[in-house]
Amino acid sequence: MGPRIWLSLLLLGGVYSAQAAIELHVCTLGNQQESLAFRFDDGSPAIGLDAPSGYISIAHLLPAVKRAEVILAPTEAGQNPISLGKMAVPSAGRHLLLIAHPIKGRPSTHLIPFDATALPKGGIGFLNLTSRKMRCFIEAEVVELAPGEVKLMPTADTKRRIVNHRLELKTKDGWKADSSTTLILGAKRRFLFVLQEDSPQSPLRRALVTDFDPERNLAPLAAAPVKAEPPLPDPPAK
Repeated sequence: MGPRIWLSLLLLGGVYSAQAAIELHVCTLGNQQESLAFRFDDGSPAIGLDAPSGYISIAHLLPAVKRAEVILAPTEAGQNPISLGKMAVPSAGRHLLLIAHPIKGRPSTHLIPFDATALPKGGIGFLNLTSRKMRCFIEAEVVELAPGEVKLMPTADTKRRIVNHRLELKTKDGWKADSSTTLILGAKRRFLFVLQEDSPQSPLRRALVTDFDPERNLAPLAAAPVKAEPPLPDPPAK
């Protein structure tokens, strides 16, 4: 059963009309686009979304619920869908749901704020999904990240630029240089670097998530129209 057929079967049984709670982007750090479904604890109809690889989807409205199960569609015939577990749904705001794929083991979900404050146009953020403390440099600017932490570089620049990017890891002997590379950052885009590892001793794996169209992706989404009840008739004249 292909992803599209699987999602269609899962989504049958209702039309999404719940009050919107958050604006959600999705992205996978896998090798290709993936199909996700969200099943909600309160019985709201399930929602299916496509998660692009390496860049973010347009924003989607999620209903005002507390928890949702994230399900990954099978990629080949004969495979079963994979439950990625349940996530707490924030009460408001714009967020990004990342699907991270380790070399071995089950994919994992990571939900982070993704509005203009968390990552403005021209901004660069870093998300540390490793067990190690690290420092991330863009030219002379630096942010220090604990395991599981996400931080924004202090300076955002909407111009196209070529920059030096360095990583340092905290060791028992102090900070140790890990790697250095040159990056070309496109104009007016938003960038999120995701640092991963396969074990506490393995080399770091870096993935880049790009928002190619912040103007569209930061624009507020229109809420579902509310059906207005007709006014009551005037009472008869006495």
